[in-house]
Amino acid sequence: MQLLLTCSKQHPTVCDTEFLKTSKWLPSKTKHKNIIASHSFKHLAQVIAKTTMYHPNIDQFAREIVTTIGSLGTDALGTFWDQHLTPTLFSSSPERKYLGFMLAVFSFDLISSKEVK
Repeated sequence: MQLLLTCSKQHPTVCDTEFLKTSKWLPSKTKHKNIIASHSFKHLAQVIAKTTMYHPNIDQFAREIVTTIGSLGTDALGTFWDQHLTPTLFSSSPERKYLGFMLAVFSFDLISSKEVK
């Protein structure tokens, strides 16, 4: 997935929306043109959870996912956390709970203090 995301950013004419739909990385009826959007939040939460198994370091790809979702706006980031990332990470192993806290701290840098609820 990381390679595909990099390819779509670096070579948008090769990894275009049609290619992503044909290869089933995007739902066929979606209006989204990017791999990372609301249609993929559940899957992305699982990807982030699997980046740490034993040692609770934040993988660079996990940071990239959260940063990209943060660039979609505060509502998208909030939805990702509330509906997908929190249930996935905080109902799991101590390592994943720690990862959740570290990603939460990382996420605070992506939003303004006025937007924190």
